[in-house]
Amino acid sequence: MKNQTGKSCIRILSLSLLVFLIPILTKANLQNMGAWYMYYWKVAPKEKKLGFRGDVQVHSKLGQNEVNQFLLRGGLSYHPTNTKASYLLGYAHLSNYTQLDGHSHRINEARLFQEALFPQKISSRLLLAHRFRLEERWVEQQDFRSRLRYNLFTKWVVNQPDLSKGAVYLALYNELFLNGPTPNELIYNNSLFDRFFSYAAIGYCINDQLKVQCGFLEQFTSQQDKGLVQLSFHHSY
Repeated sequence: MKNQTGKSCIRILSLSLLVFLIPILTKANLQNMGAWYMYYWKVAPKEKKLGFRGDVQVHSKLGQNEVNQFLLRGGLSYHPTNTKASYLLGYAHLSNYTQLDGHSHRINEARLFQEALFPQKISSRLLLAHRFRLEERWVEQQDFRSRLRYNLFTKWVVNQPDLSKGAVYLALYNELFLNGPTPNELIYNNSLFDRFFSYAAIGYCINDQLKVQCGFLEQFTSQQDKGLVQLSFHHSY
């Protein structure tokens, strides 16, 4: 009976995600749609306050091998006693590739960032997390800039009581990016709003240390909207 209920939930979840994606994919220009591949890793020893966390990301156009962006990020995490909150201080390096006159040009970016993550357990099946991140950015041939980001993560397990081995879950998040000051401007590019992410995916717990997610992200900026198909792996050591 439980297996039948679980399978029914998976079918409903898959159909719901498909209904969510169809309007977006119908409107999207498939030739300009992006692909986003990610690997997240975390080292957080039990009963230890300090750990490490980071990720590797590759952006490209869907169906093409040409890389548009490569990101390598990592940092030192701190987990205070008697709380689920964690704090992260880290560094990221990005290489952005653009095509000009038939040639590929690389623009490098260095980032320092400070992050606060506040998990929230609504029930064993429904998990939330609030992430605040402040970034200091140095982009080649551009002025220093800063950015504030807020992300609300949601995970809903559909086939078993909790998020453990064998769990199928729906992953959602929305993230708002706000521009900060530069040496010459109160707000970068005279605009407080930078971009907004809206993401939906289906995830699976391969085991208690490794999860995989496949979904779609819509990126909104003042200039254009862009869709990205995402595949991500989440690994805890």
